[in-house]
Amino acid sequence: MDRPNPDSLLQQLNQQEQKAQRGKLRIYFGAVAGVGKTYAMLSAAREAQKNGAKVLVGLIETHGRKETEKQLQGFDLLPRITTQYKGKVFQEFDLNKAIEAKPDLLLVDELAHSNLEGSRHPKRWQDIDEILSQGINVWTTLNVQHLESLNSIISQITEVTIHETVPDVFFESADEVILVDTTTDELLNRLHVGKIYQQEQAKRAFNHFFRRGNLISLREIALRRTADRIKSDVHHYRQEKSIQRVWQTEAGILVYMTGASGDENIIREAARWAQQLGCAWHTVFVENADFKKTSTQQHNAILTRLKFAESLGATTQVLMESDTAKALVDYARKNNLSKLLSCALVKRRFWWHKSLMQQIAALAPELDFIQIAKQTQKIGKVAQTSQEKVTHEPWLKTPKKKLKLRPYFYTTALTSLLTVCLWPISNHLDPANIVLFFLLMVILASIRYGRNVGIFTSIISVLIFDFCFISPRFSLNITDLQYLVTFAVMLFVGSLSSQLMASLKYRAKIAKTREARVQSLFQFAKALSGYLETEQVIKKSTQVMQQEFGGSVVLLLPTPEEQLQDNASEGIDLAIAQWAFDHQAEAGFATNTLPKHPFRYIPLNAPVRIRGILAIAPKHLNDLLIPEKKQLLETITSLIAIALERIHFAEVARQVLIQVESEQLRNTLLSTISHDLRTPLTSLMGQAENLMSRHQTISKELLQENLQAIYDNARSIHSIVCNVLDMARIDTGHFKAKLDWYSIEEIIGSVLHNISLSYPQIKIKVHCPSTIPLVEFDPLLIERVLHNLIENAIKYSQGIPQVEVDVKYRKDQLVVSVLDRGIGLPEGQEQAIFEKFNRGKIETAYTGVGLGLSIAKTIIDAHKGTISAKQRIDGGSCFTFTIPATPMPLIELESPEIIEQDNGKES
Repeated sequence: MDRPNPDSLLQQLNQQEQKAQRGKLRIYFGAVAGVGKTYAMLSAAREAQKNGAKVLVGLIETHGRKETEKQLQGFDLLPRITTQYKGKVFQEFDLNKAIEAKPDLLLVDELAHSNLEGSRHPKRWQDIDEILSQGINVWTTLNVQHLESLNSIISQITEVTIHETVPDVFFESADEVILVDTTTDELLNRLHVGKIYQQEQAKRAFNHFFRRGNLISLREIALRRTADRIKSDVHHYRQEKSIQRVWQTEAGILVYMTGASGDENIIREAARWAQQLGCAWHTVFVENADFKKTSTQQHNAILTRLKFAESLGATTQVLMESDTAKALVDYARKNNLSKLLSCALVKRRFWWHKSLMQQIAALAPELDFIQIAKQTQKIGKVAQTSQEKVTHEPWLKTPKKKLKLRPYFYTTALTSLLTVCLWPISNHLDPANIVLFFLLMVILASIRYGRNVGIFTSIISVLIFDFCFISPRFSLNITDLQYLVTFAVMLFVGSLSSQLMASLKYRAKIAKTREARVQSLFQFAKALSGYLETEQVIKKSTQVMQQEFGGSVVLLLPTPEEQLQDNASEGIDLAIAQWAFDHQAEAGFATNTLPKHPFRYIPLNAPVRIRGILAIAPKHLNDLLIPEKKQLLETITSLIAIALERIHFAEVARQVLIQVESEQLRNTLLSTISHDLRTPLTSLMGQAENLMSRHQTISKELLQENLQAIYDNARSIHSIVCNVLDMARIDTGHFKAKLDWYSIEEIIGSVLHNISLSYPQIKIKVHCPSTIPLVEFDPLLIERVLHNLIENAIKYSQGIPQVEVDVKYRKDQLVVSVLDRGIGLPEGQEQAIFEKFNRGKIETAYTGVGLGLSIAKTIIDAHKGTISAKQRIDGGSCFTFTIPATPMPLIELESPEIIEQDNGKES
């Protein structure tokens, strides 16, 4: 009995709960207009109304068809909205009224219709989606040419461009799809008699869209699309009900390769059948513990046959399972394959075992098992694709093992030791109990050392038991024939235990291999998701590929000119790689293009475009032919391509962001400079013009006043230009502080001297202890910082500026503060005022572009210090910057003798 998966049940319950809150959607689907979709919908709605459903006709387009108009009688019609668009009046569907009416069933014609501009949704299917979300059931109509995925195909057939489309996702979400169909002749007859369009419109349609060839093609596409929809419904139903049995709703072929010489004949026959039936077919090989016994030639033949089947269109797979029949049945049920093809002569392991056909019939009676006679042929001489010949090491070939005698010696010694231990108490034990000890030894030997050692231990145990514990003792004669049964059971137990243990070890090996592979893929995908540079992706990808395949792995990435580049990697042929890149097709080993080349070149196809080529030459070239290894390779290449594309678009986004910020910076700079330079330049021009016209008559006092104004305006322009040039120099990245030991007192004195020239009437208080030692900094830059902070305090002061400079020396840093009694800082802007072009919320009459504080912060950061601003409690602001202060190194003075000699020479 099939048992559903609990996780699937929970997911189905969640989906059912979501569907229960939405209305049901039914689509009447047809090839073209006129097949009777609207008529069929209205007829079904009439029956629903008779059964008590509240039916509301939201919108029906009759196109003048009398039969359709008669069907509308007896229904409640939703009033339409009258809308004017480009001078014309249109009657549109009223979405709000439809939702307010809350009918049980709403009829809305022409699902693909485009709404007028200004509507809530641009498409009618979006209106219906909102109605469904309100729990209202909707019936609608749709023609096949309006499906988005088929739009371009139908446009090529009919030579008519269809602009109104519906996404396939919405079509697939419909609860019911009803196909309304009629023959081509009947449809053309309806067109001629005017049942579809009016006379003039019908003539145009007959010569264009309604040509016979178009109608036949559209009908076929509609039937196939409906069949695909039904196939999808069957698939979802099987998953929902956890149905494992094969349903023969369509033909599906599964080819079982036995490894015999007749496999290629079965593959050809299956390919012909699949082509005739128009169905999918799969080719599998079951790898079990006995597979290790096959020769290298057989291994290579199996790989070549899998490649041959794949070239004929089959889906290939290697199944790792000890039970062949179970593996085939599980695979057939998973892929819903109803026909199983195999060689007519499949050997049994033992004569009492059931044949493969009997085992499959017992497990899956719904499968059709077809046995095909094989041709007599030497193993290994098989049809080969692309003229390649595989002669490399097989993927799971185990080297020939030498016979190891140590396990046989150990088991013999332990059995002898067991005999010595049992001998003193043998008279007190029943022979049946002694047999149990020897059986335990046989089982342990089988588990530890395998089948052969277990059988050997069984024989040794039987001989020792007979020789030492069965009367007459010390003889191999048997007086009681029942001990023959005991001997046979001991041999059987040893053989069975070893066989089961071999099977368990093989399954554990397979599970461990798959677990390691999944874990490796998980770690690889996790690592790629966090990388931000292409070099990281290349390094990690090469490392993972070499771990999985060995050999040589090279990632070839294109230049902006779409040319692959390589750093002279050994064995790489750039011409082949470039061909694979240009054609987006694989080339090299085991492909149809240059199959003798040792490397295979695999395109890194990302969702948007190809991102490069993966060149791989694994240690064992057969790895590229094993289906499971090929799937692993495809998964890794897909992850690499997606990672490279993500990094590419991240870089594009970063460059776009930089361009946007640069453009904003440029616009801000131009607008600010144009505003702040215009005023002083205009004043300069006016004052110069005034002096030119009145210089002979102007008084000495007025002349001095004009010259001072010219100087002030020129100084303002000079300050703006210096700030802009400094910021440009800083942004180039070549900015670096030149550190040396200086006194902060000298810097303050220089700054105050320069400030007095510009603002002679302003007095600045300085608090600087004389005990402050020398500090390592760039004097010109720190002077610029102090000048900007003091000038900023003067600009934003009210009345007579009151500026103070306070200097303190702490244990490990120099602290300099500039305080004022001005308007203070804008609330919440303590950090933002250090950004470029930020002048606060309150502006003054003083010019500036908002770069002074930004330059100061950059300079202090270059000194590895800090700068901050805060509001003073009693009014005004306080700007403070710190510079790391390390102890000044000691200077070694020259010895007095040398000084005296030098002085003597000088005198």
